[in-house]
Amino acid sequence: MKLTQLDEIMTREVIVSRQNDPIERAGKRMNEHNISALPVIDEDQRVIGMITSDGVSRLVSVC
Repeated sequence: MKLTQLDEIMTREVIVSRQNDPIERAGKRMNEHNISALPVIDEDQRVIGMITSDGVSRLVSVC
């Protein structure tokens, strides 16, 4: 049985958010692309974290 390698199924054109983006922009981006999480990148294009739709919902509901 051949095991599937990650590079066979991974997403190559990754949708990201920048660390200084407004939360509304991240939420809109997730909604437009029908995804539930975004990697957050810094000015050097390095991944520094993740934002999820649950996290956005919690933040927006508090405001």
